[in-house]
Amino acid sequence: MNRIFTTLIVFLSAAALSSCGKTDYVLYSGAEYVMFSDTVHTLAVEESAKTFSIPVASTVSSTQDRNYGVELDLQNSNAIEGKHFRLLSHTVTIAAGKLTGDVQIEVDYRTLQKNKDLCFTLNLVSKDSQKWDLFSNEDNNYSHTHVILRKCCPYSLDKFTGYAVLTSSYFSQFFKGVESKLVRIEKNPEVEDGLILKEPFYEGYDYKIKLIHDDPLAPKIKYEEQLFAHCRDAFGNIFGDGYIWMESPAGYTSYFSTSEDFILLYNHVYVKNFASVGTFVNVFRMVSDEEAERIKREGL
Repeated sequence: MNRIFTTLIVFLSAAALSSCGKTDYVLYSGAEYVMFSDTVHTLAVEESAKTFSIPVASTVSSTQDRNYGVELDLQNSNAIEGKHFRLLSHTVTIAAGKLTGDVQIEVDYRTLQKNKDLCFTLNLVSKDSQKWDLFSNEDNNYSHTHVILRKCCPYSLDKFTGYAVLTSSYFSQFFKGVESKLVRIEKNPEVEDGLILKEPFYEGYDYKIKLIHDDPLAPKIKYEEQLFAHCRDAFGNIFGDGYIWMESPAGYTSYFSTSEDFILLYNHVYVKNFASVGTFVNVFRMVSDEEAERIKREGL
């Protein structure tokens, strides 16, 4: 997603220059251009969210209200107006003295499917003289914006407690013949939104994680450095201080899904002051108690 327009507006509106202790402001005095604030907008559609705003911005303000048309591009849309969403108005107004206005959209959460984004494209109708060539080319056209509707199922910590089937790249290296394993996950009573992964790899070693859900489009998992296992359990020998540790690896983001009910956890495993064991990916797919009982009887 392009995010240069906000930076551009800040730069054009007020670049501060300091000289001899005095601050002068260089204001944009060029032509008037009008465009969407971004070429792509992804909307997190939750049960409680109905109305969204798509910003339209101008490089200059005016002493009077300015109205622009907003058209739906049917050829570049798979979301259906009147079913999945509704434009509350086919015009957008930038009020006198303002630099921005909003296209208002109402979205119906009930009509969206889990794990299947829908999209529609909006065209801004303005004078050719108000279209900035710099942002009107085929690959970078701010006169159009693609609006993605993403259904975000409600968050509940309870979704991630109970039984889960763990599939891990660690198994292929250190557990011969094991591809997956049934494990339990419990709430951590000491940490809000905290979970305890019960002995997913070695007996006697639980792992604590925390779910971060403030952004429904980017749920994350955080955890502190913690003991992973004893060297003898994994290697049959002792190295370093005798213990294996794990930490969240730099450059990898662990996350969870409220739509598909899974946890994806990256961990860097190592022996302190000795060597790195490796970085592994672990997927915990939640299953019902009934499914867990079947797995106990029949295996995976």
